[in-house]
Amino acid sequence: IYTAPDHLPEFPGGEAELQKFIRRNLRWPEDLSEICLQGRVQVKFYVDTLGKIHEPQIVKTLYPSCDEEALRIASLLPHFIPAEHQGKKVKAWYIVKVTFRIEGIWPSNTDSISKSVSLTPRLQDDTIYFPCKENKLYIYGNQTFTMQIH
Repeated sequence: IYTAPDHLPEFPGGEAELQKFIRRNLRWPEDLSEICLQGRVQVKFYVDTLGKIHEPQIVKTLYPSCDEEALRIASLLPHFIPAEHQGKKVKAWYIVKVTFRIEGIWPSNTDSISKSVSLTPRLQDDTIYFPCKENKLYIYGNQTFTMQIH
């Protein structure tokens, strides 16, 4: 399985269409009603010579239910245009980024945040979680906080 073929596998219509497909099919995990977050899950799989996806796996985790949702999205993907190397169709690895985001809500000041306990060791340093409303869970990096809004 190639990691750097001459031409990578391609979603029909290109990257923009892939992102539209993900946005149309993404379901916000139900267990996140008290935790608002922003971040990405990266799913790696290989595309065979017919364009079919095989062996999807998480290579960058966000939160368990987000990881599950990203794998579900990967299972829905239609056939890709296969990779090519030296003029022949080949199997090749591909990574899809599934973004979880709530528009319009961003942490602006972390000075008044009080530290609490860690939620899970699976959180990545570049994961950003933030409160939807007052006194909800706030996670920045791999630290967990509760936000006191004055």
